[in-house]
Amino acid sequence: MNKVVKGLGIGCLGLIGVFVLFGIIAAIISPSTGTEKTSNNETKDSIVEIKDTVNVSKEEIKEVSSKWIYETNETKMGESQKFAQIKSDDILDFDFPYQGGSESTLTVRKQKGQTDIYYQVSKGQIVSVNPVDGGTVRVKFDDEKPMNISASGASDYSSDIIFLNSTSKLISKLKSAKKMIIEVKFYDEGNRQIEFDVEGFKW
Repeated sequence: MNKVVKGLGIGCLGLIGVFVLFGIIAAIISPSTGTEKTSNNETKDSIVEIKDTVNVSKEEIKEVSSKWIYETNETKMGESQKFAQIKSDDILDFDFPYQGGSESTLTVRKQKGQTDIYYQVSKGQIVSVNPVDGGTVRVKFDDEKPMNISASGASDYSSDIIFLNSTSKLISKLKSAKKMIIEVKFYDEGNRQIEFDVEGFKW
């Protein structure tokens, strides 16, 4: 009889041990399942964020692909000024005293209701246009034939800048062209052709 009781006791203890073991295993598995779900949610959120970033990047790249820089400001007199400016990749190599590489800039400016287009070199002396009588420069858009454009000098007689006339015609060309080449004559350097990547111009 005692052997039977002892046997039942041992059996009960065995069953209790099994239940305790199952309880421990369930407790261990349950948190990991919850963590796995959280990780999946976080992964989904990350994918959404990546997709959004890719979409924004494409739009930004489209805007940045244009080399034009735009700026609008207000003078101290309360008058609005609007600028669109682009630099050429061509670096002009002149002799003394303008050695060291000269950069070229094309600017479209609107102020006091008037729009101007001017070409400027960082170092050099432009002689194709006389500050008093003006002159002519050749301009070419894409694969079109070069055309002669009348130009004027600066009011302060600066020799590093010229203003291109036929503004409306040039702006219309800039809006549809990918490339513009301007031929300018420099003191003791002859004619130089400077290319601008004007694609994407907005005005």
